[in-house]
Amino acid sequence: MVNNLKKAGLNINDAQKKYTDLSNQLAEAYEAKDKLMSSEDASVTDLKAAAEKVETLQAKVGIAKSDYETAKNSLDDENKIPVDDKGNPAGNPDNSQKAVFGSDIYNLARKNFGQIVNVATESDDDTLAVTIPVDQQTTINEIRKQRTDFSQEFHHESVGTLTGSRVVQTDTNLIPLQDLTDGETISLQDVNNLKTISYAVHTYATATKLTNNLLNDSKENLQAYVLKWIALSQVLGRSQVCLRALNQLFVDSVDKNGSTIKAPKSMLKITKLDDVLDLVLPGSVLDGAVTASSKAKIYVTNSGFLKLAKVKNNKGEYMLQPDVTNPSIYRFEGKEIKAVENSMFKDKEGNSLFTKLPKNAEPIIFGDLDYSGTVYDRMASRIDLDPSLAFLDNANVIRFIDRFDSKVMQPDGFAIGYFNNIADQVPMISTNTSSTDDNSGSK
Repeated sequence: MVNNLKKAGLNINDAQKKYTDLSNQLAEAYEAKDKLMSSEDASVTDLKAAAEKVETLQAKVGIAKSDYETAKNSLDDENKIPVDDKGNPAGNPDNSQKAVFGSDIYNLARKNFGQIVNVATESDDDTLAVTIPVDQQTTINEIRKQRTDFSQEFHHESVGTLTGSRVVQTDTNLIPLQDLTDGETISLQDVNNLKTISYAVHTYATATKLTNNLLNDSKENLQAYVLKWIALSQVLGRSQVCLRALNQLFVDSVDKNGSTIKAPKSMLKITKLDDVLDLVLPGSVLDGAVTASSKAKIYVTNSGFLKLAKVKNNKGEYMLQPDVTNPSIYRFEGKEIKAVENSMFKDKEGNSLFTKLPKNAEPIIFGDLDYSGTVYDRMASRIDLDPSLAFLDNANVIRFIDRFDSKVMQPDGFAIGYFNNIADQVPMISTNTSSTDDNSGSK
């Protein structure tokens, strides 16, 4: 059997989970202590106990962080590479060591449960499953980066609990520091700009057939196939969850009394180039701090990109210009514009995920999505198999389960518009006049 690391006690999956779990416990302990501090009924004993719990968890988090960093660094340390029972030399892993995940999938299908290295410890049922090793998750992430993945555009936070909340401060209604004089009362910040946003991790799944021919292929080919399938499934699945989270801000809601609450944001209609300028220029639609962010980008569908690419300004130049350092990237007013597959914005029935988008209109998103939204990742993805089709269809059913939630934290960090066709700017009229032939009267 292949061990995760040569040095005992440095299983990176366990170290990461322990670090995440303890960090969440510490956050909860801080919150509990703050509530006690604000309570008039809190006793001295309760306060001391809360403070001691925070101090103890701080120490545990420090140790867990150190263990995790050591395990993570050891993945790149050739003196701590995986070794098998046959004692293959460090720095020279054989092919089986490079495809531990592929071997786990094969052993799961063949019911060689005792030979599975990465057994999933978290399950909704009694099904034995394989967890994805950290190094292979890195490979998955690299594949995802080859496409526009909105879940990677969002801020990412690993969580150890299925539910939780975060207190968010908006940038509106802030008051400046006061120049105090003796006895002057400090004005309190408006509590209306503090908002509690709760997350609840959901379970998402997809499945496909895994033929016995592929299962019996090399472990490297099996692993590469499954990793690519997981990556592309995550790109589409997670991206659509993030897009639906953005869409919620444009949809009216109903309160507990049945009254309609108007949507906090509305989509912008774009018909001309100046409308696109209004979308991206500082202070027009979004705050200058957002538009100036290096992470602020423009997102459109592939078909929308083709339309924008043909729009010209008043000088007759195309509005989209290739980046001078990387011609494969296009920019508008210095902002990168990313073309996304049309299918990313549509559900299974072919309807737009943006429910307020007019029919046949192209969506355009602009903003800093890393500032706007957060993906709360349970980091508990797993693979399991069902061999029921193995006899008739010469295949197993492989299922991938992903656990996460997506929330918009800062609604003012992005804007969404729509367009069908955008008119060119009116060409500039030249004020230069010259004779067609200065010497026409000379011989």
